[in-house]
Amino acid sequence: MMDATRWACYDCYAFMVNGELPEDDQCAGVVRDAVASLPSYSPGRVHGVDGCGRDHGDDHDEMTECESITFSWSSCDCCRSHLGGYRFAFTVDA
Repeated sequence: MMDATRWACYDCYAFMVNGELPEDDQCAGVVRDAVASLPSYSPGRVHGVDGCGRDHGDDHDEMTECESITFSWSSCDCCRSHLGGYRFAFTVDA
């Protein structure tokens, strides 16, 4: 199987990596259900895919740039929210 990079909103990503849910109960339920419906996933991108991690060496800032998008109107690939904001990479088994 190939790994596929997807992009999550802050709320979904915070739940994926830290188990933190939004304070709003309705939003928390949406996030919990969305993450639970994902196939096997891991935070971040696969090293070397689409240039991520290549030639960055120990430069943490450059590495982080390929792991997040500072602002996007694109929908979250997890909960499908169209709210603008950061998007964070996560990888699913496709």
